[in-house]
Amino acid sequence: MSEYTDAFELNMKDVEAPSVGACPGCEQCRDLLEPHMTMAEFDAHWQEGQVCDEPSFSAGECACCGSRLGGDRYVWHYIWEGEIAHDDDCCVDCAIFMSNGDEPEQWSRR
Repeated sequence: MSEYTDAFELNMKDVEAPSVGACPGCEQCRDLLEPHMTMAEFDAHWQEGQVCDEPSFSAGECACCGSRLGGDRYVWHYIWEGEIAHDDDCCVDCAIFMSNGDEPEQWSRR
């Protein structure tokens, strides 16, 4: 275990099934990414790979690993108390870790 994975596990201890990226059926994703669409249109665009899911810059802490370094933050979803929850504070390192298991070569909580 590394300092990064220790921090990730600590911050995610009560979170089930974390997943980075936009989610079909999520009204918050639709309102953020394609506010002009109906839910059915958004879901169809998501299925076709046409939803543009770009990160946004934030100086806020990453909810997943606790890093206080500013940078891009991604939308992510998880199960909390039996419901799918939406959040938008996942750093690049955690997005990559959740997507394919690669740990950052250098990581700092700063």
